[in-house]
Amino acid sequence: MKIKRIVFLFVFLFIANSLILSEVKYGGYFSCEYIKSQEKGLNPYGEILNSYFSLNFNGKFDNNFYFYSEVRTENALSDLYLEQAWVGFRGGAFLNIKIGAFLVPFGILNQIHRPMELKLIDLPLSHENIVPVPWSDIGVLIEGNYGVFSYSFYLANGLGESKNIRESRQFKDNNKDKARGGRIGLSLGKGLKIGFSQYKGAYNSENNLELNLKGIDLIWSNSETLLLIEYSKAEIGNRAPYENGKAEGYFVIFSFPIGNFSPVFSYQFLDYRDPYHGEGFVVDVKEGAGIKEKKERWTIGLNYYPVNNIAFKIEYQFNKEKNSQLKNDTLRIQATVSF
Repeated sequence: MKIKRIVFLFVFLFIANSLILSEVKYGGYFSCEYIKSQEKGLNPYGEILNSYFSLNFNGKFDNNFYFYSEVRTENALSDLYLEQAWVGFRGGAFLNIKIGAFLVPFGILNQIHRPMELKLIDLPLSHENIVPVPWSDIGVLIEGNYGVFSYSFYLANGLGESKNIRESRQFKDNNKDKARGGRIGLSLGKGLKIGFSQYKGAYNSENNLELNLKGIDLIWSNSETLLLIEYSKAEIGNRAPYENGKAEGYFVIFSFPIGNFSPVFSYQFLDYRDPYHGEGFVVDVKEGAGIKEKKERWTIGLNYYPVNNIAFKIEYQFNKEKNSQLKNDTLRIQATVSF
């Protein structure tokens, strides 16, 4: 989104706060990372990367109507993203409606990807490649909960076509089709919850090829322990004579507190095969070199929280990629301040 549009947004919020809204709150965070890989890896010299600054506003017009907006900058303000900007109607716990740009309710991680929320520094392999976190879309979202049951359903512009799923995020619609999807969740008691997600929509400009995503998530959390597991699967429609693409992946994150410290352990797996897209792909012009990736990653880390709004993280990734000469075990260090 262009800078002038962001400025307009903040001017609007200031005026709304002064003239219309009964209550406005704000928050955000800043974070940056140091990354160093093995000599034959992607960051052999050590670099300071992934500097993020995020700012959010939320407020209400009355007891039923409210709004939320969130913007994020990356790479020293060179990239600016609108993650959320919606107006909501609250009709009770069982019915909430949001209209605008929202985080897509697919699994759990897309809702808790921010540095202070996520125990890992780097996104899991499946959520770098299959579930394009942070994943936002524009449309209508209906959600709510009743007892142990929760639901989210949406109609939105959907993902477009690019060299891979991650690059297919968009706000504008590139075809006549509207994507639809949602998540159903169940609370099983004692901190254990399970969810089922699905996304489906035409993703090419001709409106005749579908992208279908499915997911299962499980979280067990209490004051002592966090266990988070997500499985994701993609079915990618391709043009003849190419076979359809397929991708699947999952991750496990386990963490527990020791005073102000939290050790973190993770295992991740990805298998991504798509004969049509990949490097060199140009929409409606040229097929790509294809995607054939099979990866595993073990991660061990330690998080330190000196106070509630500051976090220091360190993790080491053991990366294994089938049929690759790349040696990319990687050290990551992250500092985050929230407000």
